[in-house]
Amino acid sequence: MPTVAAHLDFETRSTCDLKKAGAHKYAEDPSTEIIVARWRLGNKTGSLADIHILGDHIAAGGTVVAHNAAFERSIWNKQLRRFRDLPELTADQQDCTMARCATLALPQSLDGAAKVVGASVLKDTDGHKLMMRMCRPKGFVDGRPEWHETDEQIARLDQYCGTDVDAECALDVKVPRLTPLQRKTWLLDQQINDRGVMVDLPLVQKALALAEVANFKAAEEMFRLTDGEVERPSQVTRIIKWLNGRGIPTASLSKGIIDDVLVLADMFDDETARQVVELRRASAKSSVAKYQAIVNAACRDHRVRGTINYHGAATGRWAGRLIQTQNFPGVYTEEEAADVQRLHDILNTYDDPKVAYDVASMLFDNVLEVLSKALRSMLIAAPGKRFVGGDFSNVEGRVSAWFAGETWKLKAFAEFDLGIGHDLYKIAYGKSFGVDPGAVTKLERQVGKVQELSFQFQGGKRAAQKMGAKIGVTLSDERAEELKVAWREAHPAHVAGWYEIQDAAIEAVRRPGLIVPCLGNRIQYRVANGILWCRLPSGRCIAYVHPKIVEGVFIEEDGTETPTGRPQVQFWGVESTTKKWTKQRLYGGLQWENVVQATAYDILVEASFRLEDAGYPIVLTVHDENVAEVDEDFGSVEEFTELMAIVPDWADGLPIAVSAWDDTRYVK
Repeated sequence: MPTVAAHLDFETRSTCDLKKAGAHKYAEDPSTEIIVARWRLGNKTGSLADIHILGDHIAAGGTVVAHNAAFERSIWNKQLRRFRDLPELTADQQDCTMARCATLALPQSLDGAAKVVGASVLKDTDGHKLMMRMCRPKGFVDGRPEWHETDEQIARLDQYCGTDVDAECALDVKVPRLTPLQRKTWLLDQQINDRGVMVDLPLVQKALALAEVANFKAAEEMFRLTDGEVERPSQVTRIIKWLNGRGIPTASLSKGIIDDVLVLADMFDDETARQVVELRRASAKSSVAKYQAIVNAACRDHRVRGTINYHGAATGRWAGRLIQTQNFPGVYTEEEAADVQRLHDILNTYDDPKVAYDVASMLFDNVLEVLSKALRSMLIAAPGKRFVGGDFSNVEGRVSAWFAGETWKLKAFAEFDLGIGHDLYKIAYGKSFGVDPGAVTKLERQVGKVQELSFQFQGGKRAAQKMGAKIGVTLSDERAEELKVAWREAHPAHVAGWYEIQDAAIEAVRRPGLIVPCLGNRIQYRVANGILWCRLPSGRCIAYVHPKIVEGVFIEEDGTETPTGRPQVQFWGVESTTKKWTKQRLYGGLQWENVVQATAYDILVEASFRLEDAGYPIVLTVHDENVAEVDEDFGSVEEFTELMAIVPDWADGLPIAVSAWDDTRYVK
């Protein structure tokens, strides 16, 4: 087996939109073709003309390095091998520098990562602009695409491709290899993405047509309700102006605010305003966009591939790609499940979307809302197969109590799992206010839910008010503050843990090289090679780049900074909203959230390995859930549950519970 790794980069063009379709569908599209390719093997470089040399390297078991390796693998196997006698390139033979950057919480783009690590060769930005022109048609003549393809342009693109290979080589030197566990997880990620999940494409296309009619009807209704001041639910600025004109103060209709606006509409007894806001909220779910995304990404065999992004979050958790299954609404009640089934019946009965809408609008208050709820059911098992899925129950709450050593809460989880205890929302309220959990009312349980979801990661009263608005609990400033104080008094170990973990990180940055343990030695911080490492119970680490001690500040929601009089750790990372590489700050609540989320992910990954070994091929992973596609007569829900619920050796004492199911559709 060759000991020297090769590097490979393709530049391609297609009428298929890579961002919308994903690498797998893009590579199989008939219009996709390779313009140029460059590769390096030791001191030897080459192009398409001598690609057989790289083929010999692969046939001998050699490794191929690429940035976003799945793309190069897809193009090699589905494009290049169509016309040349070359060996298959497998994920086992690849090394992905993008995955390696992700594990360090570096930018995942080649250009961004190379700049951050100070690579000796950077991406050719002018060549990138040319590539973006050449990869898409400049127009169509008689239905045929025309391309930017002069000899000069192709030569310049070839130069750009060669520079990309050089930049990847320079990045390869700077970024450490994946650990064995990370490598195993990345290979699992590639397997899941390559398998894909089947979609009921005919039903999706019918749902898309219905959604388009429903959107048109929603625009008509919006125009009617506002007397023509707002023409479409998408005109947020106009809706805000219209609401303000009716005396309902709001400057936003964003996801976190819109529920507050509904509360205001009720307070002002303005039913028309409520209808307008509800219409906006239902339309904002983007049912049309979601169904269109499924159509865009479905391969020829009706499977969507590439739905997850390895180490998409800094904590290690998978992020969604393409159809974004993480954002599919859940179906939580029997009534919602019945509505989804009725929608299926309508779509299967009526081919004309206008007729289907007329029928649906008689059964449902909001057709767009039901279409949104039906998204999950569009994912189906292949003929002769079925899904078996399992979801960890409140895993982050359990991990948080385990880290804190909040013994009464661990006991409550264990008793609930045995069927002899109350649910944790009742217990949270009861513990906060000295009430027997059995006497907690439905409304008080909802308040307990607000407490659990708002305060676990050091959230304040504003976090409680936002969460309350989402589930129909209106909280004054005084009540929200009261709930915060009561929860913290009931969770002294959590509160102590926030400050312990914060102080440990500060001490580690002050004394580089020193291992600083905390939380009973379950977490360790250490600074090495310009990175603050947070070692998790599993042995995996979270990385915070370029840490330094700065004066602590509390950042208000409006961006105002108030000095706290305490030191903080500043680090560099990819900001989750803007995706920009920027300075960020650690504090106890954020660190707590990071270690809890990361540990929950580690539990999911270990369960995934066990499922794969037992013959349950995973085709989908969503938050804390795994979904496998198996033969109709293979396995059982009980076995699936047992495999997922095994407590890792490093998590002794952590109560784990799994809710599992099976079906031919993804309906959970």
